Amino acid sequence: MKYEKIEIIGGSGTKQKTYEGKKATMLFPAELTRCGKWGYDEKKFEPQSCLNVTVDSNLETRYGICESVEVTVNYFDAGEGSFTLLYDGEDSEEALTEIVDLHNSMKWRDYTFYIKNPHFKKRCGGYDIRVSVFSRVMGNSFEPVAIGDVFVKKTGRISPVLIHPAKSENPGNIFFNGDKMSFTSKLSNRTGEKLSLKARYSLIDRDTFNTEWETEDELGLEPNGETTVTVEPKTNSYGVYLLKIELFDGDGVYSSKNTKAAYVNSSLDVAANMTLGFSDHFAQGFKGKPDIPVMLMRKGGFGINRDEILWQDYELKDGEYKVPDFEEDYLEVAAKYGIEPCFTLGKNNMNIGVEHCPARTAEEQERFRLYVRNVVSDLKGRVKYYSIYNEPNLSFKKVENVHWYVEDLKIAYEEIKAVDPDALVIGFTVANIPYYWFEEAFKQGALNYCDVVDIHPYCWNTSPEEFDFVERVKRVYDLIKKYGGNQPVWNTEFGYPVMTKGCGIPNENLQGEYIMHTYMYCRMNNILDKFYIYQFADSNNLDRRNCEANFGMLYSREPGNHETPYAAKPAYLMLANMNNLLQNAKCLGEFFCHDRMTMARFERPDGTGVFAYWAYWNTAMNYLTMDLGTDTIKMYDKYGNAETLKSENGIYEIPVKKETIFIEGKFTRFEDLSEYPA
Repeated sequence: MKYEKIEIIGGSGTKQKTYEGKKATMLFPAELTRCGKWGYDEKKFEPQSCLNVTVDSNLETRYGICESVEVTVNYFDAGEGSFTLLYDGEDSEEALTEIVDLHNSMKWRDYTFYIKNPHFKKRCGGYDIRVSVFSRVMGNSFEPVAIGDVFVKKTGRISPVLIHPAKSENPGNIFFNGDKMSFTSKLSNRTGEKLSLKARYSLIDRDTFNTEWETEDELGLEPNGETTVTVEPKTNSYGVYLLKIELFDGDGVYSSKNTKAAYVNSSLDVAANMTLGFSDHFAQGFKGKPDIPVMLMRKGGFGINRDEILWQDYELKDGEYKVPDFEEDYLEVAAKYGIEPCFTLGKNNMNIGVEHCPARTAEEQERFRLYVRNVVSDLKGRVKYYSIYNEPNLSFKKVENVHWYVEDLKIAYEEIKAVDPDALVIGFTVANIPYYWFEEAFKQGALNYCDVVDIHPYCWNTSPEEFDFVERVKRVYDLIKKYGGNQPVWNTEFGYPVMTKGCGIPNENLQGEYIMHTYMYCRMNNILDKFYIYQFADSNNLDRRNCEANFGMLYSREPGNHETPYAAKPAYLMLANMNNLLQNAKCLGEFFCHDRMTMARFERPDGTGVFAYWAYWNTAMNYLTMDLGTDTIKMYDKYGNAETLKSENGIYEIPVKKETIFIEGKFTRFEDLSEYPA
């Protein structure tokens, strides 16, 4: 049903096109030209990006009773674009809705947005509604989108109460062992009537959408009044959750709000894993204060973090050196929680006229020498790991330019060792694994000027097995040996961005599984002594199409459409549980059961055995028969939820699936009795 007097106006620059005999308005992302190449700007809005809608005066004047409307957008599903809806709402002049992705079915489709709080006074860019291929949460669509009709109708339902996001004393609404779940939420009556409502509070599993806990209550709201409710869910299950608040009355008045929360199998009592942590850039400014992220790192059992002291922040004026206050704050918090810092040095410094990175002229190199000497002097005793530049191979892709980096690495090595002989110099810090680049640098003697070889071996949208991660990393060790070195190899960046399309993976659970598997492959194969995940919290949640914005284990401190700063993704819970179960454990290597699954064995100092296993080929449920020589074992899921299993003969049939399972027990035997098909 189309609303009677709706007016639709395409923004300047939109174009008309016909699909299957039907006219469509083409919405275009903002254009961008960089280095002579044309593309779509990720962050800019322009008039050709939207279709503007004005509704008639009848609907305009009824906003005071909070009457809901439905907006149905008819679009042609071609390509891999996306669109969203912005509208003039009672709570915002440019209220946001969900994002609709195209899947290239080459068919006309409809999508309906449900708006519970319309205002419709033409405050949304001069209109009531805008269908757009850009928003501050979505960023810009990858491709143009074809919009046909837009339909608006009243639903007859009203949503008179604004439910604010639930908050707790725990940052990110992340609860750990020993914590009590407790939330508060403010409820605001947006009408001039007194309301008597039924409230339903639910804790919903974000993975399965099953209701874990639920209770109901009665409450009243004065005209245009507010009240705050306290909700204390009960659960013994670790996982990622939604706290759902719903309000009803006998006439069907309905308001609802979901807020993210998590319950994690970890605490400050878990020993810090000094081989696993993060590369999180507090120096870049958008991360905010380090107090909350560093505390959450440590509560998750992580022990290391990499940041940077940028030259331009350290030497604001020629010859005046000072560790920035925000880095002093970070080091203080890191020391409080026992997080071992690693700092990247470098980049250029236009404050003093150093244009190039790495330095290229004799004058620039001398200034670089002084910078390194002073910063290490200031940090001696507090920092012992220094990486020299970040991903220099992206600046110098041609091998004939590698010498600039080798010369600066030599300068940095000499200065660091002169000031602090116990410090470790981390060399190369390259993007991906550029063997040709390494070979040229090693030929030029670069291995003489570093204690550690550093790589950023991203697998992007492939699993570590499909990427052949272990063998690719081992090739770096072989190259080091070929040129007479014996340095260990670290990765100071590795991760998976969560993206619906593009170079990332579409699933938050896969992010955690793949990172956890990659780390355990390193332990099993004695490679990558330090494993830094990029990054701890998302850079922002304002552009989900930008991989750099979506690597985090947590959502951003500026949560965008997620609403809870630092809310946890599943990956944080998985890795924290792994740290808990494997704390202080020695890796016994890989146990070969089947060529389509992996099993990693560990042993704790008290002799307790732990093994983790997963399938990486067949998604169907299978079973593994293991003789473990003990009458009791515990089986843990990826989040740490435990089930005790017993066997009189010590033989167990345990499930095998793509999700990681941990088994814990006092094993006296370890034998695979499974019968595998030919």
